[in-house]
Amino acid sequence: MDTSDAYINMSGKAKEIQFAHSNYEAGDFYYEGRDGVTGQSLFFIAPETAVGKPRTVADMKTWLPRQDQLQAMVGDYAAQSTLLYRYLMKETIWPDPEISSLEQLWLIIVMKEIYFKVWKGQDWVKAK
Repeated sequence: MDTSDAYINMSGKAKEIQFAHSNYEAGDFYYEGRDGVTGQSLFFIAPETAVGKPRTVADMKTWLPRQDQLQAMVGDYAAQSTLLYRYLMKETIWPDPEISSLEQLWLIIVMKEIYFKVWKGQDWVKAK
């Protein structure tokens, strides 16, 4: 699971994905912020007891989607394989030194394919 500051930033700014994920699922991974004393990142993993409960505005932690969750957004295995091949081979975004995990790559794929947005280092912008 990618817990880098880069992935936290990318996920947090992917508002479409954050808002679409309105209910807790078992094993969901969330970024809660930084510890006030140590400065370390704090994370929350949704327990079985939270399954199906709505995420409210008060507890809107940043959801860090896992690779399998991102892949499910783009369809079945054949669709996933086709998209991955296209991005790896034809669009040559890998190996981009800014992309350091498959979660980041799949988030880029989901945002481009579903929401027509691209990552510009600090924010998602409409693709041209």
